[in-house]
Amino acid sequence: MRVLVTVVVLAALGAPAGFGARSGAQRPQAITQRQDAAIHAVLRLKNAGRLLAIFPSHVGSRRCVIHGGGPYPGIRVAGVCSTRVTLEGDGSARVGFTERWPKKLFHGQGRERYGGKGCDGLPARPSRKLSFAWEFRVTPNGHARPTCQYGDFPPQHMM
Repeated sequence: MRVLVTVVVLAALGAPAGFGARSGAQRPQAITQRQDAAIHAVLRLKNAGRLLAIFPSHVGSRRCVIHGGGPYPGIRVAGVCSTRVTLEGDGSARVGFTERWPKKLFHGQGRERYGGKGCDGLPARPSRKLSFAWEFRVTPNGHARPTCQYGDFPPQHMM
């Protein structure tokens, strides 16, 4: 009974629920603002805007067209592009951009993986879709730097 009363009292007071330790007890609007600021810090990096233009400028996913590079700029691969942000307790953020596309549309001419394992050394998951990711660290004062890139051979790297 005591637990039920506590939950009811917190709900009645409007206490925030569902926020992890990394985000503290911030309101959803404050979290969204921090995430957007981190994404835009990355997009301001030299040459990042052109490379990352196909990704959502807010946390989320959308359909996208991945354009080939090198001598094959006409290659267009339909995919899904996702943007994610992990807010850290020290005020920094990790920003990730991941593109996914079906193997049947582009398979990188037999090249298996680019960059080996993920940023944290975790092996990639097998899937019917291929993927490539770019990750960045944004400091509490808004300075962004690339940390790693990994995944299947992406259409942009076609030479």
